[in-house]
Amino acid sequence: MSMIQLIPVSVRNKIPQKFRQKINEELNYIRVWRQKVIFSLHRKKMIEAKFHRAIETKYKECRDIMKDKHMANLPEDSDCFVIPRVVFSVSNKCSLRCKDCMNLVPYFKDKRDIPADRMIDYIDKFFSIVDYCICAEVIGGEPFLYKDLGIILKHLADKDQVYAVEVTTNGTCIPSEDILEVLKNDKIFVSLSDYKFVSVDKKASFIKCMKDKAINYRVLDEITWFDAGGGGNVLEVQPI
Repeated sequence: MSMIQLIPVSVRNKIPQKFRQKINEELNYIRVWRQKVIFSLHRKKMIEAKFHRAIETKYKECRDIMKDKHMANLPEDSDCFVIPRVVFSVSNKCSLRCKDCMNLVPYFKDKRDIPADRMIDYIDKFFSIVDYCICAEVIGGEPFLYKDLGIILKHLADKDQVYAVEVTTNGTCIPSEDILEVLKNDKIFVSLSDYKFVSVDKKASFIKCMKDKAINYRVLDEITWFDAGGGGNVLEVQPI
């Protein structure tokens, strides 16, 4: 609502338009400064409240996906350091070339995997300072092209500090049998990015595989593409 609208209509109509605009600007200026003062006085409390809402929101989201198979209650200890979400990128290899890729995968000249032992070291260092993480996500590139994916997923799922492990995929690669066995873990779920340019048959085959193997999954069907910037030559979306 515009601040000028707080003035009664009978009074407001008698004020010339240019003065109405000036009054509104001044009132908005006061409103902004009032918000800044309130935030400065209650900064710590407001940040903590937002942080805890993020934790609870992510917990409820994962609990719904996992169908309560393994989810425990959130820790009651206020001194616990709880992270709503952390993302581990294991490879820049991908089966697509998306011009607006947020990870800039098409622009990498060298395609490589991060060695499993190094990834495990990164993960262990992270959890040496974090008490709990609601969702640990594994991405690429395309994670199902990463040869040691099973090792990383199992390592994360075995951690008591982790509530859920998410694998985000474009659905173009059917996981190998050994990876499918790991994905059956109750703490793991698969998120399928519903890219409209990916073959309908490929997506259907991927979803059928998840259902047949009784693997927790969800379809991210509200994807919005936007320009991540960078200029230069853009790459159209195309399979590799």
